[in-house]
Amino acid sequence: MIKNAEVRDCETKPPAHFTEASLLAVMENIDRRIDDKELKSYVKERGLGTPTTRAQIIEGLSSANYIERRKKFLYITEFGRKFIGKLPENIKSAEITAHWEQMLSDIESGKSKEEDFMNEIIKNVSEVIENEDIAVENAAAEQPAEIGKCPWCGSPIREGKKAFYCSNSEDCDFFIYKHDKRIGRDYTPEEISELLATGKVTLRNCISSRGNKYAAVFKLDDSGEYVNLKFVEYAKTRNSKSKEE
Repeated sequence: MIKNAEVRDCETKPPAHFTEASLLAVMENIDRRIDDKELKSYVKERGLGTPTTRAQIIEGLSSANYIERRKKFLYITEFGRKFIGKLPENIKSAEITAHWEQMLSDIESGKSKEEDFMNEIIKNVSEVIENEDIAVENAAAEQPAEIGKCPWCGSPIREGKKAFYCSNSEDCDFFIYKHDKRIGRDYTPEEISELLATGKVTLRNCISSRGNKYAAVFKLDDSGEYVNLKFVEYAKTRNSKSKEE
């Protein structure tokens, strides 16, 4: 027998917004968000994208105005909310990635043909392109201006909030982080444009770890795991040059 009962007005707490780190973790462990046990196995230990491209995917979403950063959290923009609302459900589902991974596995084992896979991809892309409801106008969502050509694949290099990146992010991993502790500031688009065009650039108004200003010549170095600017030699500052003259 119930002796006491009361009605309380409560509110559920919404899930916390993603940070870049937490979103990267979800992308890496996307199998945890797939219910189908068979499909889960095809993306387990693979995730969405690669360790290199995942950060670029987030940067691309930010640059295209689908999401925005507020302090350490990521928020969907109004434009992003409208756009995602227009997309077909299967395109938004992580299951489709797992399904495509399954098809690739079947091709590898001889259970399926490459033509079947490509036909399905073409069918899905065509449905999205032909869906007139997806066209969402937003001037702020225009692609950032091209600042140069990618030395790896020739696609446009664009400026994001944290990096200069190749617009062909699906096939190319080229990017340069904007901030460099060695110079005490961010690279400017003009500097990266000159670097991409000539292979080297003179950086002025640099600040050393001791607080001294300097100018130096740097060249593009993409021989390692990440693309960097390699120090070549110190250059004359404008002030020192004018004194000599």
